[in-house]
Amino acid sequence: MHFVTFLVAFTVMSSGITSASTASYAFASFLNDGFSLDLPTGGGGLMLISIGFMVALALVNFRGVGESIKLNVVLTMVELSGLLLVIFIGLYAITQGNANFDRVVVFESAEGKGTFIAVATATALAFFAMVGFEDSVNMAEECTDPGRDFPKMMLTGLGVTGVIYVLVAITAVALVPVGDLTDTEKGQALTQVVEAGAPGLPFDTIFPFIGMFAVANSALINMLMASRLLYGMANQDVLPRAFGKVHPSRRTPWVSIIFTTAIAVGLIVYVVRASGTEDGTANVALLGGTTALLLLLVFSVVNIVSLVALGAPQRTAYAAAKAALISCTRGWALELATTGITVNAVAPGPIETELFRENNPPGSEGEIRYPSMVPMGRLGRADEIAAAIAFLLSDDASFITGQTRRR
Repeated sequence: MHFVTFLVAFTVMSSGITSASTASYAFASFLNDGFSLDLPTGGGGLMLISIGFMVALALVNFRGVGESIKLNVVLTMVELSGLLLVIFIGLYAITQGNANFDRVVVFESAEGKGTFIAVATATALAFFAMVGFEDSVNMAEECTDPGRDFPKMMLTGLGVTGVIYVLVAITAVALVPVGDLTDTEKGQALTQVVEAGAPGLPFDTIFPFIGMFAVANSALINMLMASRLLYGMANQDVLPRAFGKVHPSRRTPWVSIIFTTAIAVGLIVYVVRASGTEDGTANVALLGGTTALLLLLVFSVVNIVSLVALGAPQRTAYAAAKAALISCTRGWALELATTGITVNAVAPGPIETELFRENNPPGSEGEIRYPSMVPMGRLGRADEIAAAIAFLLSDDASFITGQTRRR
């Protein structure tokens, strides 16, 4: 089991370091553009900036989690300001009658691509736009009460991010035709949006600096995650204990920080040098795609449906939705099987929860009727459903996919 744990954790760590290395080079490129340094692509100047940036992140990481999180908040606020600027410009353009919301509801796909492929591609893009939230799990142990605080913060963060992304997407499509947004010769997509909504604003000058903060944020979180992941594996005896050493005064895993930073610096050297040639640029793009692939390889999906999907009086709409999710489970299982991702579903029967007891107090008709529907003659427990889900997510179920477990 330790070997499987190592493979999964190593894959996630590698994806984080890969992402941080490419983000470091992006930081150097944005800095080069923002200050008009005219440093050559693939040259030593960009390499030194990238490596210096990575070393600075390592020092912040070594300083402590509190300092890292404070910096993360500052970087996030600057990054958020750029997206809010786009949204506010969109609102201003609406008041001036410059927005065309007909494009928002018109579906357009590339020639030769059907609706399903286009929607699936967009869904995958939206999924990877959220990649990074899983890194916060590795930092949950730093919370005073992770069981109480972490779920609230995770769901709140996902919700706020989703709303902002949707508003930016609507604004962009309403102001600029989709074909222009995807045309790199016409400039960055967000730059085109700002030019359309506020032509006098020099966003092309501001954008590199916002980009610097955005990629710095991504690199910081990924390096934090990678070092803590090594530290955790060492404490679980999956890796040598040396990686679990903590600095006596800063209380940070200094060995893991040095190790992950050294790997990142090596990748930075490769990325910068490769960017100087056409073939190398393709390899860098491949390296970036590796981040997505590494994350995909460690994912399993378990959908929660319901026995009501089999049919129940007065529950037509609910049953139809759950039955559709069962069908989706089977379809996703076939589509994702070649990537190593398993997709299953659990269909619980009546479960004894606080909400159930609130709606079905002792002695009520429901308390008598629901257990009679179950062969075991009793209500299920939440921990029993959790056990079924844990099994489907475990390596022991790696050959099970497309199935619906009825409880």
